[in-house]
Amino acid sequence: MQDIVDAFTKETGITVKVNTVDHGTFQNQLNSYLQATPDDVFTWFSGYRMRFFAAKGLATDVSDVWGKIGSNYSDAFKVGATGDDGKQYFVPIYNYPWAVFYRKSLFKDKGYNIPKTWADYKTLLAKMKSDGLVPLAFGDKDGWPAMGTFDIINLRKNGYQFHVDHGRQAEVDGPEGQGRLQSLEGDPALRPGGRSGPDLAGRCSGARQEAGRFVRPGDVRI
Repeated sequence: MQDIVDAFTKETGITVKVNTVDHGTFQNQLNSYLQATPDDVFTWFSGYRMRFFAAKGLATDVSDVWGKIGSNYSDAFKVGATGDDGKQYFVPIYNYPWAVFYRKSLFKDKGYNIPKTWADYKTLLAKMKSDGLVPLAFGDKDGWPAMGTFDIINLRKNGYQFHVDHGRQAEVDGPEGQGRLQSLEGDPALRPGGRSGPDLAGRCSGARQEAGRFVRPGDVRI
């Protein structure tokens, strides 16, 4: 972010004041913040979450900017930056992976293989559970880790178009759409837990950093 600010100041001569707020607070207060006296630019998510604020008139059309920078991005980036009215309201500044971390030493000791498919993943979790282990640590105190994980799995299992339509709820209310969502809801790999254990629910309700601490001493394996 600082590199972007520095480059902007160098190009325009305009000094930028950065107002940093922790993610959870910013997310919870963004709607009221944008309706008050917001800063000139704010960071947020692309796609459906961006379109929500654009549709309410709380984001500014930057289609003219895309006319200059569009060649730097793929069509998918532009789609994610486009509102329901066909105009662009968002400029991507970075992307990041959604990853699952695991203990290599434990996998080696138990002879576990890294799963290559969703079926492999579920089989591995079931095997860990039968071995008396807690398969997963998941910190969801702020809410977004579970939502993001669902997005990734929904995208991979049900496909891009269904994933996009999922943001437009009316388009997935039919039998096929509901069936696909219910197949995810009933999937044991998407439910916290693994076996009864001390404060397991508490581990899921903590922040993601707290969940990571359970992996290091070996309480949980992924």
